[in-house]
Amino acid sequence: MAKDLGYAAQALADVGIQSAMAQAARQRFLDGDAAGEGHRDIAAIVESLRKA
Repeated sequence: MAKDLGYAAQALADVGIQSAMAQAARQRFLDGDAAGEGHRDIAAIVESLRKA
């Protein structure tokens, strides 16, 4: 999911749009991955938020 969000952020940047939301969402998935939840989908975000 982080990879896909990275592609989306790049596509937006290519047309001159900076999206803080896309960057923040991608960072949440990267944080979940770093916490060992990367094998999960949206649950990776939920778990990292629960622990925060």
